[in-house]
Amino acid sequence: MKTKTVAVLFGGQSSEHDISDMSACFIIDNIDTEKYDVLKIGITRDGKWWLYTGTTDSICSHFWQDDTSNLLPCVISPCSAHHGIIIFDKKNEKYAIKHIDVVFPVLHGENGEDGSVQGLFQLSGIPVVGCSVLSSALCMDKTRAHRLVSASGIAVPESLTFTRSSMDAALHDVMAKFHFPLFVKPVRSGSSFGISKVHSEDELQRAAISAFKHDNEVIVEENIDGF
Repeated sequence: MKTKTVAVLFGGQSSEHDISDMSACFIIDNIDTEKYDVLKIGITRDGKWWLYTGTTDSICSHFWQDDTSNLLPCVISPCSAHHGIIIFDKKNEKYAIKHIDVVFPVLHGENGEDGSVQGLFQLSGIPVVGCSVLSSALCMDKTRAHRLVSASGIAVPESLTFTRSSMDAALHDVMAKFHFPLFVKPVRSGSSFGISKVHSEDELQRAAISAFKHDNEVIVEENIDGF
């Protein structure tokens, strides 16, 4: 049986870059290589895409992007006729197209779970493991997810979302309408980055400033006891 070519994406432009590296190692090390030919595609924190030909040890230790002898510049072709990546052969200074059967995006957080990568591969015509563009975008956004499930009659925590420019007025409203403890979160982030549980007014603004390091919108939610 002909093996399928699976591109495993890792790294990425988010605060969860290192977590993505670790997740990718588990998948690459455990995938059935009799069925699948694996392409390791790493994305640096500043958005460079590389086909990585080195070991998973370097990925797990986060040194893969310094392993220049095993890095080939590549991009995903949005042309569905290519159905793959365009690789630059540095030695021969030529471009080549490598066919991909399916993409496994092991990217966490922004630019990975928010529908952006899913949309890129939809244009390319390459199937993607995981959620669609719409469900990825909605589920990554805590505010829109709240509104969607609330409209379907599911109870959600009371919350307030604001931008940096409206923070002072929003925090004033929070103090007037909510009771401590509260959760302060970036609207679009994961792995608990930027999330704080606050118990007093003094902690509230510091928590909001911390959350703004990870997104341009912040949500304050009431605490719910239990599950």
